[in-house]
Amino acid sequence: MSAQSTLTERSAAPSVVSVEPVSEKPFSKKFFDKENAEARGAYLKVLIAGTFAIIIVVFTVFSIFWGSLWKTPVRNLEGWVVDFDGGLVGQTVTRALSSSHAGKVTWTPVSADRFRDGLNELATDVREQRTWVAIASA
Repeated sequence: MSAQSTLTERSAAPSVVSVEPVSEKPFSKKFFDKENAEARGAYLKVLIAGTFAIIIVVFTVFSIFWGSLWKTPVRNLEGWVVDFDGGLVGQTVTRALSSSHAGKVTWTPVSADRFRDGLNELATDVREQRTWVAIASA
């Protein structure tokens, strides 16, 4: 019971709340005030470092992008149309692409006899950059 009585005695005591004085007006300090020197230094350090980091990233990324656009091909790229089976679909595709002059690829019909190994040899020719693209009808 004595523990309960000391608890009530403590809660009965008046509590003291300390109140700090309020500054003159909100936002009354200026950027170049002496009290703000440390915060201003940290802010400017982060601002300048961030700005230079963004500049470096922009020049790094855009220099790669601009370099890729430096010399674009002014001629049409070469494409092969190979009809391995000689069927109706292969002839139609070969005829349609050979007669089309629009676009960035100049399609050239190539005889299937040139590729003894079939599609594997055609794929090898594309990988070895003998042509830019190939369409095969098999």
